Amino acid sequence: MKNITLNKNKTLNAWRLTFGLILAATLLTHNAVANGTDILRFTSQTDMMNTGVESNDQFGVVDASGEVKVMLNRDGNNDTQSLDIKLADLQPNTTYLWSVLIGDDTNATVIAELTTDQNGDFEIKYAKKGSEHAPSPFDVLDPMCDIREIDIVNGDMQTVLRAVLASPDRGQYLVDRSMNNTGFLPAAVGNLRINANQDTVKFRLQASGLTQNTNYVLAINGVAVQTNSANSAGKLILTSLPPNSPDVLDIQVVELTDVTGTNVILITGGLGIPCTMAGPSLATVIYTIPTNTATGVAVNDNIAATFSEMMDSSTIDKTSFTLKQGTTSVKGTVAYAGVTAVFNPQSNLKSNTLYTATITTGARDLSDNPLATNFVWSFTTGSQIDTNVNSKTIDLGAASTFAILATAAISGAGDQINGDVGLQPGSSQGINPSEINGTIHVDDQAVVNAQNSLLAAYNQLVAQSTKSQSLPGNLGGLTLAPGLYVNGSSTGITGTGANAVLTLDAQGNANAVFIFKMASTLTTGPGTSVVLSGGAQAKNIFWQVGSSATLGTTTVFKGNILAFVSVSVNNGCAVNGRLFAGAGGDGSGAVTVQSSTITVPAP
Repeated sequence: MKNITLNKNKTLNAWRLTFGLILAATLLTHNAVANGTDILRFTSQTDMMNTGVESNDQFGVVDASGEVKVMLNRDGNNDTQSLDIKLADLQPNTTYLWSVLIGDDTNATVIAELTTDQNGDFEIKYAKKGSEHAPSPFDVLDPMCDIREIDIVNGDMQTVLRAVLASPDRGQYLVDRSMNNTGFLPAAVGNLRINANQDTVKFRLQASGLTQNTNYVLAINGVAVQTNSANSAGKLILTSLPPNSPDVLDIQVVELTDVTGTNVILITGGLGIPCTMAGPSLATVIYTIPTNTATGVAVNDNIAATFSEMMDSSTIDKTSFTLKQGTTSVKGTVAYAGVTAVFNPQSNLKSNTLYTATITTGARDLSDNPLATNFVWSFTTGSQIDTNVNSKTIDLGAASTFAILATAAISGAGDQINGDVGLQPGSSQGINPSEINGTIHVDDQAVVNAQNSLLAAYNQLVAQSTKSQSLPGNLGGLTLAPGLYVNGSSTGITGTGANAVLTLDAQGNANAVFIFKMASTLTTGPGTSVVLSGGAQAKNIFWQVGSSATLGTTTVFKGNILAFVSVSVNNGCAVNGRLFAGAGGDGSGAVTVQSSTITVPAP
């Protein structure tokens, strides 16, 4: 086979293959399981169309035929991809060109020359296992992901046979794998099997080790699609996909969660067609407030969605984030901070009414890539009105025992940390264990659970807007009552003497909640302090920081810092609270503590 110079100016990453399939972004790395049943297979078999430009006898009968077969096999962590093209009844001993349409291109690119045998037949075989494969025209192409059409062209540059891979005649998709246990129910085990072709879809999920006679939710691509109950033996078997499920080749992640939808019991990801040249992974919505199918939602609550990465704020607006009652649009404003968008209705929603929220592909990330697909979720309001921010004590859940949590790095020296310390992902944290009066968790299930709870709490804070008050840029010298305070930029404490003190007065209510939200930074000057009065408690004070927080030397600080990026604590500080970096899901979250004391508040 002779190689022809390829046209390199091609948009290889723009196209998505087969059935309008959204190429699977691997949200969860799925390792091979002990029993070996970690299998994904996809086969697409397409007959080539005869264009009629060649006739093989005097009556004009056209005999030429062809077939294209694309196959992906994943067994454990081993991927094998193959392409097989069989041609028959072409002109014998004749040279043809093999050309393809790549991505969104409208002009064909010649891949190679081929010469038929004495019967007019030819077969092209190509395969690669992982990164190991023999040199071929596909060294720069991925046949499964980049090529949408294959043509066989004669010497007069006429197309004799054509295969459109986006419309295969026959196909088979098989998944057979165990589901990963997240640790929420340690005894839970499960298996997922999908066997589908163009005519039938067979779906089977079976789980055991669940809580007896308890409801669980099947979620696909992060969206709840069905609720079922485990039996008296703690077993649950699902034998069909619910009607509102995505097309089988659009399924990327399958989860079994508790009935709230927030705690994942079993999960498996990496479904669909993982492509080596599919371009950057696209942003998705990973969390919503309210959750999908929630009921009893307060009629004056805001609606929020958290993305898997930072988005272009200019694309997050009323056109890309909508709320509807039936077909009627709800008027409101849209704000964006960190990785979370918030829809604030112009007026209270109707009680006991179903609403549907949508984030469209008009939402784009910082690289100008659109959201993977429109994300849609629904909820039903109750009759209550939430009139007081103090009725919402934010739930830190599994993160409550941690003094420090980070997603990238933890460092410090000469410190006293009274509480647990957690880092994930990572191999080790950087504070001397002798300085930690608590448990160190690195890349274990406890820190994973804590970070999940932290993300939920961060999103709760971002969604808060009821009865909000303006948060000044400098809090020094002020006395503030319980409530919600919002600053669209940065805030902090600076000054000397009385102007170096922020007083938080609970006015006799020990359950009073203080929430401080800032879109950018939190900074305290040297020697500044937060003082509590009127029964205020550090556990009920929350600082939601859109970027990073920095505490100056000898700062005395109260409350929980939930920073989207980082937290830095300089020498001599005393913090009665928690330091959480990467709280909004950012993977670069780092905490640095120098010669300071951090103490988890009393419960």
